Amino acid sequence: MSLIVCCYTSTGIAISADSRTTNSRVEQATTPLSNHPSGSLATIRTSLVLSDSTRKLFCVTNRYAVATWGEAFVKDLPIAHYIDEFTRAQQERPSESPIELAESLLAFVSGIAPTRPIGLAVVGYKDGEPYVLHVDNMKSVVTRQNVDSAGYRVYGVYYCGDNDVVKRLLSAPGAVSQVGLFNLQDAVDFTRHLIRTTIDQMRFEPRVATVGGHIDTITLTPIRTEFLVQKALHA
Repeated sequence: MSLIVCCYTSTGIAISADSRTTNSRVEQATTPLSNHPSGSLATIRTSLVLSDSTRKLFCVTNRYAVATWGEAFVKDLPIAHYIDEFTRAQQERPSESPIELAESLLAFVSGIAPTRPIGLAVVGYKDGEPYVLHVDNMKSVVTRQNVDSAGYRVYGVYYCGDNDVVKRLLSAPGAVSQVGLFNLQDAVDFTRHLIRTTIDQMRFEPRVATVGGHIDTITLTPIRTEFLVQKALHA
């Protein structure tokens, strides 16, 4: 699992992602039961942390941000491999808008994994207009998140993945409610705070810590899209 948090304000957009990949190992084991002296087969599921260095956030043609969560592998290759392939294709034939990019990404992912739930988000600007888009490959639909039911632009927070802690933080009494008044630095700090707090909280709960590792962040404005924080290879 993963955690993606995007905060969209009047001065720009910040989107952050963690770096953890987890998996489950299922084994059959014989366990002794009081009324069955010979024992009985039981299924034992063990959760494993595969990596804390997974790339889930991508900058596409220096204009858009793409985030992924959910399924970590397709055909024994990481999702990042396919997003890199998609990004290279975009370099040759770039999309003219965030919606066009999201629809191209939906078609691309549906082609490689038509039955696998791969979470995708696309963020960017078109003629100064911000777009925060949720791409649902299972329903083949792209949904804009930063507008209300009447289609008017709004400011706020969009999050996907293992977001239970985030929901608790945002619904708590006295929780931050004036996200629309944030500047871009506030948005950066807020997205990273929600992921970092999730990582810290999961340490103390009886659950699998599905969020962890380095926190990457991309910032977007009508004139610039760039990694503010990006993990790098090191020795």
